[in-house]
Amino acid sequence: MKPELTWLASSTASHLHVAELLRRGDTIDDTALANATAEPLAALKADLETSQIDVRRFWRHVVPLAAGIENENELVEVITRKIGGGGGPNDNSRIAGRLRDLKLAMQAATPNLTDQLTQRGGPIRQHWEARGPGLLHYFSFLTSGDLLTETATVILVQPCRGGGLRAHLPYNSVRLEAMLYDGEPRLPETVRLAWGLAQLNLDLPIYSELISQDRLPTIAGLAALPPILAAAEYVELTHFNEETVRLACDVWRFPQGKDLDLPGTALTWWNTYQQSKPPWPVALQALDRMIPEI
Repeated sequence: MKPELTWLASSTASHLHVAELLRRGDTIDDTALANATAEPLAALKADLETSQIDVRRFWRHVVPLAAGIENENELVEVITRKIGGGGGPNDNSRIAGRLRDLKLAMQAATPNLTDQLTQRGGPIRQHWEARGPGLLHYFSFLTSGDLLTETATVILVQPCRGGGLRAHLPYNSVRLEAMLYDGEPRLPETVRLAWGLAQLNLDLPIYSELISQDRLPTIAGLAALPPILAAAEYVELTHFNEETVRLACDVWRFPQGKDLDLPGTALTWWNTYQQSKPPWPVALQALDRMIPEI
């Protein structure tokens, strides 16, 4: 079985992808776009901070929802219904206006973005169809067929830091920077996409009910990492060893810290899993216990 993918080029999701990176303090490749974004993003951040909206949860939902909701007022209303809170119609209207200002500024800096993303999506889809299904098939052999989602949406966004992906588990979607080449030749973009898709079913209650929702994205991403790299080695896309695991944690932007060794933890956990083959809910809980608070 392979997931049925819907490919979606979204300029709105792309704009918010860039805005989310910048509001976290990350840098992007396009200085002109960063400059164009600065003022409206600062205004949006200020209004979010003074509202009753949970800012962290707002950004977790806004990008995947924006891929299907163009109207800013509707987008904010849906987000506040999902996460609770919010200061009522006035706050929602003000934040929707800030989102509109942000979009207009970024549209001026990146005209025809949807068409560009659609064109960029062609080679990505070709590469995926050639190697991706086989990669996921072997992933399911190494883990469990129940881990693979039947359908998923791939939201194509503007490349702004040499490649990037975020798995949106509640929306059964992944956000993928639409690269025309492999930013890191040892980790092809097809492998990155497979890694994102492999995470999507891990928010099902059978897997996630005992894991904090704030920790689940990190736990899901780390759990999918060793078997995806092992499957990618099987289809001759990369090598599965400690060096590649550490490279993936760096390139795919896992949390890092002085006393935090996620690559080593992932390998230890995977070796234990292979020896004992516990049910995946048990394995995920074990991995969760091995990871300190981040």
